[in-house]
Amino acid sequence: MHRDIVFDVPVDCTNLATSPKCEAQGLYLPKRVLSVQGHPEYNEGIMSCLLEARHDNGLFDDELYKDGLSRVGDSHDGWLIAKVIARFILDAKAK
Repeated sequence: MHRDIVFDVPVDCTNLATSPKCEAQGLYLPKRVLSVQGHPEYNEGIMSCLLEARHDNGLFDDELYKDGLSRVGDSHDGWLIAKVIARFILDAKAK
């Protein structure tokens, strides 16, 4: 979506996931770093608005726009990721 890419996993970090477009999709260092490339806080409404705005501005062609719209309602792990992030923050504060 925003074309940011992490090229290298920093020393001591664990790479949490990969995708065909980006090798590092999330980084973890216990009690120090937790990052994800995506936006687990985005819902169907936010994604629809974002896709429409980027299509209207010419950033997304018709094919990419339609592909994105076809997937905005797909099931996802947003609540699970939210729990993991909350647990990470609480554990980090307890150190």
